[in-house]
Amino acid sequence: MIFEDIILDKEILELKDYVVNIRRHLHENPEPSLKEYETSKYIKNELKKIGLSYEEIGETGILTEIKGEKSKSDKTILLRADIDALELFDKKDVDYVSKNKGVCHACGHDGHTASLLLATKILNSKKDEFSGNIKIIFQQAEEIGAGARIFVREKVLDDVDFAFGIHLNSQMPLGQIGINKKEVNASCDIFKIKVKGKSAHAANPEQGNDSAIAVASILLEIQSIISRQKNPQDIALISIGKISAGTKYNIIASNGELEGTLRCFNKKTRKDLLEKIERIAKLSAEIHNCKVEFSNYDAASPLVNDEISAEFVENIAKDIVGKENIIENKPSLGAEDFADYLEVTKGCFVYVGSASSEKTNFPHHSEYFDIDERSLLISAMLHINVALKYLN
Repeated sequence: MIFEDIILDKEILELKDYVVNIRRHLHENPEPSLKEYETSKYIKNELKKIGLSYEEIGETGILTEIKGEKSKSDKTILLRADIDALELFDKKDVDYVSKNKGVCHACGHDGHTASLLLATKILNSKKDEFSGNIKIIFQQAEEIGAGARIFVREKVLDDVDFAFGIHLNSQMPLGQIGINKKEVNASCDIFKIKVKGKSAHAANPEQGNDSAIAVASILLEIQSIISRQKNPQDIALISIGKISAGTKYNIIASNGELEGTLRCFNKKTRKDLLEKIERIAKLSAEIHNCKVEFSNYDAASPLVNDEISAEFVENIAKDIVGKENIIENKPSLGAEDFADYLEVTKGCFVYVGSASSEKTNFPHHSEYFDIDERSLLISAMLHINVALKYLN
């Protein structure tokens, strides 16, 4: 679509340079999960300029609030941006390339933060136009599934009636907004299987318990879980990304390890498959006289939109980009820790298209990832309109 056809407020268009400058500063100065110290300082300084106080949540997370002055109301909406970057080299040939070697905003979190700061600036100027309360959070450590649960644990969500989040999407054209009525992102479990055997000389394998053979057996047997032990109508994926065993070519391996992820949309399926992975690992190892230690890190729950909330946001989005530019994406097997918020309150998470050329169409987590910065204006407009219409 033609960008000029998108209905954006004049004050948003006038602040394009403001939001682009913020995004580029953040892009040049990325920081990895739980180490976003300078990013946090920068955001707090911007909030001070806007005239807002803030509260630190964890070491690098930030909460600020805007209380409406129109009339008394108990309604509270939460708007969220994530602030962490990836440990990845930035290989783009642009003026705002990362200055921090080996760290890169390759998922758009710099854009999320910039657009929410723009929305915050404008919403703060409209306090007399709404009632209720807007909680605005800048959340650390989304990439490792640790940030959202910090805010939940600190009870930031206890009085929240509606949570709203946005993610830029470089696989969607600029001007499109993706809104799913139900499943959006899968859960993510990161499991480790440590195999303990017994070493021996390679010429006398019968004197040892070969953990390398056990690791190979576990790897193969786990693959059958998805095809033979799961309802074909339930979407789920098991990926083993790392295997290791042994120390040298002529020594029977005493130790081995596998690391992988399980991704699901259904909570019961998730629980069942985790149990199956652990059981199959232990039984497969036992055949080879080895033992297993199984551990799992719960990185994210399934992200499932509340249907009524999604319809509410969809009607607002239509007024910005037009009905024909609202799409429903296929549920993604990638994880998103905004799911932790929707575990405790209703809400909606959407995708905003950020691609307009070959340079802005690289996939997320690519060294060449970039966005059409006009998508920041659309994101800010969506934040503002969702907040105002929900509270009013």
